Amino acid sequence: MPTIATDHNKPRLLITTPTYRLEPETWASLYVLWAKAKEQFRVDLYLPGDNKDLVDLESKGVRNHLGNYNHIRDLFLDGGFDYWINVESDMILPNDTFEKLTALIFEHGADIGTGHYVFRNWRKPGEGSGASNVFARLSEEPGGVKNIGQPISLYRQFYKDWLERKIFPCSGGALGCIIAKRWVLEQIPFRIREDKVIHCDTFWMEDCWTAKADCVADLSLVLGHKDTDGTILYPFYCEQWYTNDGS
Repeated sequence: MPTIATDHNKPRLLITTPTYRLEPETWASLYVLWAKAKEQFRVDLYLPGDNKDLVDLESKGVRNHLGNYNHIRDLFLDGGFDYWINVESDMILPNDTFEKLTALIFEHGADIGTGHYVFRNWRKPGEGSGASNVFARLSEEPGGVKNIGQPISLYRQFYKDWLERKIFPCSGGALGCIIAKRWVLEQIPFRIREDKVIHCDTFWMEDCWTAKADCVADLSLVLGHKDTDGTILYPFYCEQWYTNDGS
Protein backbone atom coordinates (compact mmCIF):
# COMPACT_ATOMS: atom_id res chain seq x y z
CA MET A 1 0.00 0.00 0.00
CA PRO A 2 1.53 3.37 -0.93
CA THR A 3 1.90 5.88 1.87
CA ILE A 4 0.34 9.18 0.77
CA ALA A 5 1.75 11.56 3.38
CA THR A 6 5.48 11.58 4.21
CA ASP A 7 5.74 13.84 7.28
CA HIS A 8 7.00 11.39 9.90
CA ASN A 9 5.90 13.60 12.77
CA LYS A 10 2.26 12.97 11.92
CA PRO A 11 0.30 10.05 13.42
CA ARG A 12 -0.50 7.22 11.02
CA LEU A 13 -4.03 6.65 9.75
CA LEU A 14 -5.37 3.73 7.74
CA ILE A 15 -8.53 4.42 5.70
CA THR A 16 -10.24 1.27 4.44
CA THR A 17 -13.18 0.11 2.36
CA PRO A 18 -13.10 -3.65 2.88
CA THR A 19 -15.81 -5.05 0.64
CA TYR A 20 -15.97 -6.32 -2.91
CA ARG A 21 -17.56 -3.36 -4.67
CA LEU A 22 -17.26 0.41 -4.53
CA GLU A 23 -20.20 2.65 -5.37
CA PRO A 24 -19.24 5.80 -7.34
CA GLU A 25 -20.77 8.03 -4.67
CA THR A 26 -18.61 6.31 -2.06
CA TRP A 27 -15.45 6.79 -4.11
CA ALA A 28 -16.18 10.52 -4.37
CA SER A 29 -16.71 10.66 -0.59
CA LEU A 30 -13.46 8.82 0.05
CA TYR A 31 -11.51 11.28 -2.06
CA VAL A 32 -12.74 14.22 0.05
CA LEU A 33 -11.99 12.28 3.25
CA TRP A 34 -8.45 11.45 2.11
CA ALA A 35 -7.73 15.01 0.96
CA LYS A 36 -8.58 16.36 4.41
CA ALA A 37 -6.94 13.55 6.37
CA LYS A 38 -3.54 13.89 4.69
CA GLU A 39 -3.15 17.36 6.19
CA GLN A 40 -3.04 15.89 9.71
CA PHE A 41 -1.99 12.26 9.27
CA ARG A 42 0.29 10.00 7.30
CA VAL A 43 -2.46 8.24 5.37
CA ASP A 44 -2.62 4.84 3.71
CA LEU A 45 -5.64 3.74 1.68
CA TYR A 46 -6.84 0.16 1.37
CA LEU A 47 -9.51 -0.25 -1.30
CA PRO A 48 -11.21 -3.18 -3.09
CA GLY A 49 -8.88 -4.99 -5.44
CA ASP A 50 -5.83 -4.88 -3.17
CA ASN A 51 -6.59 -8.23 -1.53
CA LYS A 52 -7.78 -10.55 -4.31
CA ASP A 53 -4.95 -13.01 -3.70
CA LEU A 54 -5.53 -13.08 0.06
CA VAL A 55 -9.30 -13.04 0.56
CA ASP A 56 -11.92 -14.92 -1.42
CA LEU A 57 -13.85 -11.97 -2.85
CA GLU A 58 -16.17 -14.27 -4.79
CA SER A 59 -17.71 -15.73 -1.63
CA LYS A 60 -20.69 -13.69 -0.48
CA GLY A 61 -22.00 -13.14 3.00
CA VAL A 62 -20.62 -13.26 6.47
CA ARG A 63 -17.42 -15.21 5.77
CA ASN A 64 -16.36 -12.81 3.05
CA HIS A 65 -16.83 -9.82 5.37
CA LEU A 66 -15.06 -11.63 8.22
CA GLY A 67 -12.05 -12.41 6.03
CA ASN A 68 -11.82 -8.85 4.75
CA TYR A 69 -12.01 -7.29 8.21
CA ASN A 70 -9.46 -9.57 9.83
CA HIS A 71 -7.14 -9.04 6.86
CA ILE A 72 -7.48 -5.29 7.40
CA ARG A 73 -6.85 -5.74 11.12
CA ASP A 74 -3.61 -7.58 10.32
CA LEU A 75 -2.52 -4.84 7.91
CA PHE A 76 -3.32 -2.18 10.50
CA LEU A 77 -1.41 -3.85 13.32
CA ASP A 78 1.58 -4.92 11.22
CA GLY A 79 1.78 -1.47 9.62
CA GLY A 80 2.10 0.40 12.90
CA PHE A 81 -0.95 2.59 12.40
CA ASP A 82 -2.37 4.75 15.19
CA TYR A 83 -5.96 5.27 13.98
CA TRP A 84 -8.37 3.47 11.69
CA ILE A 85 -11.19 4.98 9.62
CA ASN A 86 -13.47 2.51 7.90
CA VAL A 87 -16.04 3.43 5.24
CA GLU A 88 -18.10 0.63 3.76
CA SER A 89 -18.50 0.57 0.01
CA ASP A 90 -22.11 1.80 -0.18
CA MET A 91 -21.84 4.80 2.17
CA ILE A 92 -22.20 8.45 1.10
CA LEU A 93 -20.39 10.89 3.38
CA PRO A 94 -20.98 14.62 3.89
CA ASN A 95 -17.98 16.88 3.37
CA ASP A 96 -17.46 17.43 7.11
CA THR A 97 -17.11 13.72 7.92
CA PHE A 98 -13.39 13.92 8.69
CA GLU A 99 -13.80 16.82 11.11
CA LYS A 100 -16.70 15.20 12.95
CA LEU A 101 -15.14 11.75 13.19
CA THR A 102 -11.81 13.01 14.50
CA ALA A 103 -13.58 15.32 16.97
CA LEU A 104 -15.18 12.27 18.57
CA ILE A 105 -11.69 10.94 19.35
CA PHE A 106 -9.77 14.11 20.15
CA GLU A 107 -12.48 16.31 21.70
CA HIS A 108 -15.03 13.89 23.15
CA GLY A 109 -12.67 11.15 24.37
CA ALA A 110 -14.11 8.27 22.36
CA ASP A 111 -12.18 5.09 21.63
CA ILE A 112 -14.57 4.41 18.73
CA GLY A 113 -16.56 7.08 16.89
CA THR A 114 -19.36 6.68 14.38
CA GLY A 115 -21.68 8.70 12.22
CA HIS A 116 -25.42 8.05 11.84
CA TYR A 117 -27.11 6.09 9.04
CA VAL A 118 -29.77 3.44 8.60
CA PHE A 119 -29.40 -0.19 7.64
CA ARG A 120 -30.40 -1.31 4.17
CA ASN A 121 -33.54 -3.39 3.60
CA TRP A 122 -34.95 -2.63 7.07
CA ARG A 123 -38.01 -0.81 5.79
CA LYS A 124 -41.41 -1.58 4.39
CA PRO A 125 -42.32 -0.42 0.87
CA GLY A 126 -43.02 3.31 1.00
CA GLU A 127 -41.18 3.82 4.30
CA GLY A 128 -38.38 6.34 4.14
CA SER A 129 -36.22 5.39 7.08
CA GLY A 130 -34.97 2.08 8.41
CA ALA A 131 -33.28 1.09 11.65
CA SER A 132 -30.45 3.27 12.96
CA ASN A 133 -26.91 1.92 13.02
CA VAL A 134 -26.34 3.51 16.45
CA PHE A 135 -26.97 1.09 19.29
CA ALA A 136 -28.36 2.16 22.65
CA ARG A 137 -26.75 1.72 26.05
CA LEU A 138 -28.46 0.61 29.23
CA SER A 139 -30.73 3.36 30.47
CA GLU A 140 -32.18 4.30 33.82
CA GLU A 141 -35.08 6.15 32.22
CA PRO A 142 -38.47 4.58 32.99
CA GLY A 143 -39.54 2.50 30.04
CA GLY A 144 -36.08 2.96 28.57
CA VAL A 145 -33.52 0.77 26.92
CA LYS A 146 -33.12 -2.63 28.54
CA ASN A 147 -30.47 -4.17 26.27
CA ILE A 148 -27.34 -3.00 24.50
CA GLY A 149 -27.06 -3.59 20.78
CA GLN A 150 -30.53 -2.36 19.84
CA PRO A 151 -30.91 0.52 17.34
CA ILE A 152 -31.85 3.80 18.98
CA SER A 153 -34.61 4.27 16.39
CA LEU A 154 -36.52 1.37 17.96
CA TYR A 155 -37.25 3.63 20.94
CA ARG A 156 -39.67 6.16 19.53
CA GLN A 157 -40.35 7.64 22.96
CA PHE A 158 -36.70 8.82 23.16
CA TYR A 159 -35.44 8.90 19.58
CA LYS A 160 -36.40 12.46 18.69
CA ASP A 161 -34.79 13.87 21.84
CA TRP A 162 -31.70 11.73 21.31
CA LEU A 163 -31.23 13.14 17.81
CA GLU A 164 -31.21 16.67 19.23
CA ARG A 165 -28.33 15.80 21.57
CA LYS A 166 -25.98 15.25 18.59
CA ILE A 167 -23.10 13.78 20.63
CA PHE A 168 -24.47 10.48 21.86
CA PRO A 169 -22.63 7.83 23.93
CA CYS A 170 -23.68 4.45 22.58
CA SER A 171 -22.94 0.74 22.86
CA GLY A 172 -21.87 0.39 19.23
CA GLY A 173 -22.38 1.71 15.76
CA ALA A 174 -21.76 -1.00 13.14
CA LEU A 175 -18.86 -0.49 10.70
CA GLY A 176 -20.30 1.70 7.94
CA CYS A 177 -18.34 4.81 8.93
CA ILE A 178 -16.18 4.61 12.05
CA ILE A 179 -12.92 5.79 13.54
CA ALA A 180 -11.06 3.73 16.14
CA LYS A 181 -7.90 3.90 18.23
CA ARG A 182 -5.13 1.37 17.88
CA TRP A 183 -5.67 -0.36 21.22
CA VAL A 184 -9.17 -1.39 20.17
CA LEU A 185 -7.91 -3.36 17.18
CA GLU A 186 -5.01 -4.74 19.20
CA GLN A 187 -7.35 -6.30 21.73
CA ILE A 188 -10.39 -7.21 19.65
CA PRO A 189 -10.35 -9.41 16.52
CA PHE A 190 -13.37 -9.84 14.27
CA ARG A 191 -15.44 -13.00 14.64
CA ILE A 192 -18.72 -14.64 13.75
CA ARG A 193 -20.81 -17.35 15.37
CA GLU A 194 -21.41 -20.56 13.49
CA ASP A 195 -24.98 -20.79 14.78
CA LYS A 196 -26.01 -17.30 13.60
CA VAL A 197 -26.04 -15.79 10.10
CA ILE A 198 -24.95 -12.38 11.35
CA HIS A 199 -22.10 -10.23 10.09
CA CYS A 200 -18.98 -9.73 12.19
CA ASP A 201 -19.75 -6.08 13.00
CA THR A 202 -22.39 -7.15 15.54
CA PHE A 203 -20.02 -9.36 17.51
CA TRP A 204 -17.10 -6.93 17.21
CA MET A 205 -19.16 -4.14 18.73
CA GLU A 206 -20.32 -6.48 21.51
CA ASP A 207 -16.69 -7.38 22.22
CA CYS A 208 -15.70 -3.70 22.19
CA TRP A 209 -18.41 -3.00 24.77
CA THR A 210 -17.18 -5.88 26.92
CA ALA A 211 -13.62 -4.52 26.68
CA LYS A 212 -14.94 -1.14 27.88
CA ALA A 213 -14.12 0.71 24.68
CA ASP A 214 -16.02 4.00 24.80
CA CYS A 215 -18.14 4.32 21.64
CA VAL A 216 -19.65 7.72 20.83
CA ALA A 217 -21.84 8.73 17.89
CA ASP A 218 -22.23 12.14 16.32
CA LEU A 219 -25.89 12.05 15.31
CA SER A 220 -25.42 15.24 13.31
CA LEU A 221 -23.02 13.35 11.03
CA VAL A 222 -25.82 12.12 8.78
CA LEU A 223 -24.65 9.54 6.25
CA GLY A 224 -26.33 8.19 3.15
CA HIS A 225 -26.60 4.43 2.68
CA LYS A 226 -27.21 3.14 -0.85
CA ASP A 227 -29.81 0.39 -0.84
CA THR A 228 -29.80 -2.57 -3.23
CA ASP A 229 -32.47 -0.89 -5.38
CA GLY A 230 -30.34 2.26 -5.75
CA THR A 231 -32.26 4.33 -3.20
CA ILE A 232 -30.03 6.39 -0.91
CA LEU A 233 -31.38 6.13 2.61
CA TYR A 234 -30.92 8.76 5.32
CA PRO A 235 -31.86 8.64 9.01
CA PHE A 236 -34.56 10.96 10.25
CA TYR A 237 -37.30 10.89 12.85
CA CYS A 238 -40.67 9.57 11.76
CA GLU A 239 -43.51 7.53 13.20
CA GLN A 240 -41.84 4.29 12.22
CA TRP A 241 -43.43 0.93 11.70
CA TYR A 242 -41.51 -0.90 14.41
CA THR A 243 -41.15 -0.41 18.16
CA ASN A 244 -38.87 -1.76 20.86
CA ASP A 245 -41.31 -4.61 21.59
CA GLY A 246 -41.40 -5.72 17.95
CA SER A 247 -44.93 -4.53 17.21
